[in-house]
Amino acid sequence: GGIASRSTEVPFSSLSFYSDKTDCPIRVYFVIDTSESVALQTIPIESLVKLAKNFVHEFIRMLENEFYQGQVSMTWQYGGLHFSDVVKIYSTFTNDKNAYLKKLDDIQYIGRGTFTDCALSNMTAQILSNTAPGVNYAVVITDGHVTGSPCGGMKLQAERARDAGIKLFAVAPSRNIYEQGLREIASSPLELYRNNYTTTQKDGIDVDTSTAKRIIQKTKLMAPPPPKLSSDKDSGEETITFPHPIPVCIAPATSRMMSTAELPIGAYLYTFSFYKHVQKAIL
Repeated sequence: GGIASRSTEVPFSSLSFYSDKTDCPIRVYFVIDTSESVALQTIPIESLVKLAKNFVHEFIRMLENEFYQGQVSMTWQYGGLHFSDVVKIYSTFTNDKNAYLKKLDDIQYIGRGTFTDCALSNMTAQILSNTAPGVNYAVVITDGHVTGSPCGGMKLQAERARDAGIKLFAVAPSRNIYEQGLREIASSPLELYRNNYTTTQKDGIDVDTSTAKRIIQKTKLMAPPPPKLSSDKDSGEETITFPHPIPVCIAPATSRMMSTAELPIGAYLYTFSFYKHVQKAIL
């Protein structure tokens, strides 16, 4: 028989590894480049810095705690620093949007050189100082250029952050960038963590809110398992089943919080055993 005209969506709670209510704390740390290589790209100067701040403002505004499918409690914390050849931490982790945004608004352009490696090193230390369970991300806003590497080099510090379980998104502040530098920062796969993210739209005037929306979605949910085609033995009717996306901090089969180092995130990153488990659960 042919494929049925209807399709079904597997109830989230029917997957056996969601037997318990689960907390899912998600932490996002912003690293904002306020050096001359960014600030002097436009006239008036600092306009790109202002747009980067506006981008983070919109990003934070979109974050909402939610109870996903009645099973997973997703909550947010955010912190951040900005940098040039010095690093200034403008906020430790908080869940107070108003307090965070006030500190963000107070950021002033620093200028001078660009020591991205030191910024990444400080970011990693700030994130790891919070030892509570959770999923850790960094959103690094920079053009990829550096003027010095007194902290061991940008590539080395990005690798150390990734080795610590931090997932790094690389976001450009404009179209005038050094792409290889951004790729050295971003986690793998680049299609997930770089993907032409930018704080500004092509006109260079307005904030690119689509980038913020895409990153937020990817910090919350993994791609769902592939659709499953099944057949009814009696009627011969075939039905396509579409599972729900999987929250990033759920460990299959154990209902425990995964450490960030073993977190399976993104399309095609499932282990074979995970894929088999999900397929078995949706049959």
